[in-house]
Amino acid sequence: MKGVYLCSSENTGGAKFAGVIPHHAKNTTSVSAEILVWHAKAGGTDYAIEFDSAFLSKFGDLKDLDFKWNVGFRAGVNHSFSQDKGELGLRFTYFRTHDTTRAGEPIENPALPKGQIIGFSRGKFDSTLGFYGLELSYGQYYFLSRFLSAHPFIGLHTMWFDQTYKMHGRDLINGSPSPFFALGLVDNRVIHNCDSWGIGPMVGIDMDWFWRKGICFFSSIRGTLFSNYSDIDYRQNVLITPVGAPSVNPRVNINGDRQLYIPQVTMMIGLKWGRQFSKTRYLEFSAAYETQYFWRINQTLDVSDTVPALAATGSVRVEYGRSSEDISFYGWTGKVRYTF
Repeated sequence: MKGVYLCSSENTGGAKFAGVIPHHAKNTTSVSAEILVWHAKAGGTDYAIEFDSAFLSKFGDLKDLDFKWNVGFRAGVNHSFSQDKGELGLRFTYFRTHDTTRAGEPIENPALPKGQIIGFSRGKFDSTLGFYGLELSYGQYYFLSRFLSAHPFIGLHTMWFDQTYKMHGRDLINGSPSPFFALGLVDNRVIHNCDSWGIGPMVGIDMDWFWRKGICFFSSIRGTLFSNYSDIDYRQNVLITPVGAPSVNPRVNINGDRQLYIPQVTMMIGLKWGRQFSKTRYLEFSAAYETQYFWRINQTLDVSDTVPALAATGSVRVEYGRSSEDISFYGWTGKVRYTF
């Protein structure tokens, strides 16, 4: 069995690892296309508490959004240099997802016969999340053993996030006694926007384990520290219509832009198969499980206590905080790559 190593000019074994890519007289280029079937998870998206009663004691469930599985894509181009066997790569990722969820309960008064209904409380939450990434990397392939190769790389990574969260809540109290200040209608509309852009250094490594002819298992891990800027807006429009009193329409509009560092990591594991048609022509298919995690990327404002329920008079108090929550993507990635 022959070892995998580089020979010196005197035809003796060297200490350096051999390159995975065969040495060709000319450079090669590869193009790739990927289908992403991902599911997104976002923290800080709780929008309602569904109680069994408007009176004490209360028992209920916290409602938050759950994005649907959606399809995105990724495209890339790589150029391998025959001189130093390095590879320069560029790839673009596009993924968008959406979710709409509702919650609602009648408001009952346990003091009345048979829990008579005195009103209704409903909530609707609509969310859109868009992610776009552009990566420029340079690395080299090395054989660590007969069956195992490594591809360490460094690069520059930039990303864009487009987050929009809309909440519409309606409380109608038309019976008494009521736990609220007055009878009537409260219509509450809230829009959160958080548009982020970040750029930072990237480092990672790809590993291939060659199993059988043309088939290999692979894994990849890469991380980026983004210098991120977020454009954040919070808008709230409350329409209060008490029974026997004029309507009141308090509004809140807050801008809370922020700049901070965002760590990110991508992990992938899968299986690929390829076939070589000539020295420089190669076709490869792969399927993998992939996950991406972004810390603190959801910087939407969490505003509360803007106005007491059904209170048409008195001062308005505004309290706010930042969500500062994480966003992750996970799912399946299919890829085809052609080298020429």
